[in-house]
Amino acid sequence: MLCSVEGLSIDFLVYNVYGFACYALFNTAFFFNKRIGDEYARRNDGHENLVRFNDLFFSYHALVLSLVTFAQSFYYKVSKVYALTDRET
Repeated sequence: MLCSVEGLSIDFLVYNVYGFACYALFNTAFFFNKRIGDEYARRNDGHENLVRFNDLFFSYHALVLSLVTFAQSFYYKVSKVYALTDRET
């Protein structure tokens, strides 16, 4: 089986992990913190915040999958077999 991370940008992976971590933190704060919810309602004409459980699930699910992909990028280095077959063509 040929496994390689050829062409996958490490910057993309880092920004994904960072972005989904921030998104998960934001959703967690809005979902569980009553004070933040009250402040949101006060500033938005009494409307409640719209963060629901599915938003929490999505953000943490995306964070976990981004971390898995990030970890795989260190496990699957550029394969020597791939590099050899690439030279032959």
